[in-house]
This record gives sequence, structure tokens and C-alpha cells, in this order.
Amino acid sequence: MNKADSYYKENLRKIMEEGSWDKNPRPKYSDGVNAYTKFITGVLEEYDISKGEYPIPTLRNTAIKTGIKEIMWIYQKQTSSLSSFIVTGKHYPLGGSCYGFTCRKTTFTAYKTFKK
Repeated sequence: MNKADSYYKENLRKIMEEGSWDKNPRPKYSDGVNAYTKFITGVLEEYDISKGEYPIPTLRNTAIKTGIKEIMWIYQKQTSSLSSFIVTGKHYPLGGSCYGFTCRKTTFTAYKTFKK
């Protein structure tokens, strides 16, 4: 078990014991019943890469390769065309009409603001 797993287990414990229920959820189940969620805020996780700590939990399956491919797709292709984002023959639908461009634009704008 690595540090991310410890954080994961601790956050689950906090959610179950100290979490707050949302007041007016938008999601609904197929039968129309509100889909309430329990959450915590202000969670901070710190990792020291020089000590071999990394933010990837191993307690459950995580699609690491797919996540990295999507990040690369966002910053390199800057398009929302699914034909440019096919992994092992599967399409991964993404929200928005121009998901990649929006992320790239937001990151670049934030960088320019921070740099001033």
C-alpha cells in the first residue's frame, strides 16, 4: 500500500463519518429519485516525488494510461473530434463542443495571469 492508498482510505473514512449531504442534487436515478451524494471539502494531499511517493492509488483499478492519453490529446490535438482520441478501438465521449481547446485556453490564460 502506497501513500495515495492511505489518503484514499482516510478520505473514505472521513466521508462516511464526517461528510455532508448535498442539499439539492441535480442528478436523478432512472426512477426519478434524487441522487444525493456525501462529500468533504478542503482535502489536501502532499506527495514527495523524491521519496518515491506518487498520487496513484493501487487499491482499485485506475485507468492511468487512458488518463495520460487524454491529457496528451488535450494539449497536443486541441480538438473535440473523437476520431483523434481512440484507445484500443474504444471511443471515449467527452463533454463540450471543444473540450481540448477550452482546457488549453484556460490553462494558458491562467499561466499568463500568474506570470505577471
